Amino acid sequence: NQRNYPTIFPTQRTISHTNETQCLTDFTKFLLKKDLLFPRLTNFNDRPDNYTIWKSSFKTVMNELGVSTQEELDLIVKWLGPESIKHATNIRAANMRDPNLGLTRIWERLDKRYGCPEMIEECVNQKLKSFPNLTNKDYEKLYELSDIVSEIESLKEDPKYASLLAYYDPSSGVTQIVKKLPYNLREK
Repeated sequence: NQRNYPTIFPTQRTISHTNETQCLTDFTKFLLKKDLLFPRLTNFNDRPDNYTIWKSSFKTVMNELGVSTQEELDLIVKWLGPESIKHATNIRAANMRDPNLGLTRIWERLDKRYGCPEMIEECVNQKLKSFPNLTNKDYEKLYELSDIVSEIESLKEDPKYASLLAYYDPSSGVTQIVKKLPYNLREK
């Protein structure tokens, strides 16, 4: 009187099949994620005004990919600019036995060389100074001026840059921006 009752406990074959399916699913997710994340990486152009956004994007992609320290070292060297790669390559070679220390030192050097507040302040000030005074026919360039002002505003939200860029808070700083506007907007 044998009945075919469903098995309560999975067999070894069922467990093995489940593990294989999970591995394939995880591997597929990894490949898709890699294909979506790598295009977000861009080369750093060695300009201080682009450093903070480049670093933030690079670090986000590294965290999302879950790369090892050695892999991050390889990728940072690949995505740096012509000047910054020299710093990274030298530091990497000097710390080849300790990749964690090497990566820490590379980020410290890049932060000092490209991310120091004074350099970023100078770049932003130079952008504004070199921006032409607009005429009534230059309405399309208003977007470029708006982008510079937005960049200043965004940087001021970071405590690291807030005090240096506080110059734009009083009327003397605002006047620099207003002078760039077309006459009819200046009068308003």
